[in-house]
Amino acid sequence: MNGYELLIDSECENIIALLNPVAIDLRFLLATLKINYHLERIADNTKNIAQNVVDMHPKWDEALLNKLEIAKAFDVAESMLNDVIDSFEKEDTSKANKVFEKDKIIDAITDRCLPIIAEYLKGSSEDVGRDIYLLLIQKKLERIGDLVKNIAEEIIFYIEAKILKHHAKSEI
Repeated sequence: MNGYELLIDSECENIIALLNPVAIDLRFLLATLKINYHLERIADNTKNIAQNVVDMHPKWDEALLNKLEIAKAFDVAESMLNDVIDSFEKEDTSKANKVFEKDKIIDAITDRCLPIIAEYLKGSSEDVGRDIYLLLIQKKLERIGDLVKNIAEEIIFYIEAKILKHHAKSEI
């Protein structure tokens, strides 16, 4: 993924430098540069999740896993990523717009995780470090959701020329 990031960045920079694109073509290149960055960060987070799982050789409590809803958060993050891929390929912002509501689902799951883990650790945890990794994994899934949301914003910028990031307007 790191190699692809460098390649795509280089190609976009060459096109900007040599062809002087304007309007939608320039928005496409600018969005592609940012999407490329976000995809690389998603790859880093997924690698870290996989490494956490491998390092811990987990045998997590099934009831705890169900309460934390990590599998649901993973499914939602994967669905979000599929939505932005489809949106980008079809140049259709309707799928990109769905990502914002799905990100709220992951955020809500993450908000519920800390109290669940804290309560679990007070009572029945045999391996605190192993169980804390579940919270770290969920936080990485939340970050992936945020990165996919950023990609959706870039797709909407490219297609509709609307800037969505930093929703609250501020005066400079």
